[in-house]
Amino acid sequence: MKKLLLVLSLMLFIYACSKDDSSDSNSIEGRWNISSITIDGKNFEISPCHLKLHYIFNNGKGDVYVYQDEMDTNGDGVWTTVPCYQSEVITFSYSAIPDRPNHYIITASASRTEEEPEELEFEVSGNKLTTSYEGSINSYETGQPISGMRIDTYSRD
Repeated sequence: MKKLLLVLSLMLFIYACSKDDSSDSNSIEGRWNISSITIDGKNFEISPCHLKLHYIFNNGKGDVYVYQDEMDTNGDGVWTTVPCYQSEVITFSYSAIPDRPNHYIITASASRTEEEPEELEFEVSGNKLTTSYEGSINSYETGQPISGMRIDTYSRD
């Protein structure tokens, strides 16, 4: 009988230790690095410079770090290749979406532009963070605005 109790106790201990805490695995907190971009179902190759793009989420506040390898150096509308540089840091706030587990909404600070604050929805699934939106987006091939469905995927650091 003691052996049976010992075996049952060990099984319970192993089960308890292996149990996944979904609140931690689906937390948005931390650093997330861009891993893929798809526009209208087509995967785009991300340049090494653009691979530095990342989000940092921390207790309802966050920043997105944007990197570029081209800029309009003369202000004449002609884009020139330059060494990879951090072009922008956008501050935002975020919160969980009620009744939608693992979904978050971020609101970018309006102070960076004269436009209204931008909102973007994210979904967390383990070590994968995804956002999708439809509308005018900048093409990575031409830099020009195009219309389409864009899905960005990020991985946890």
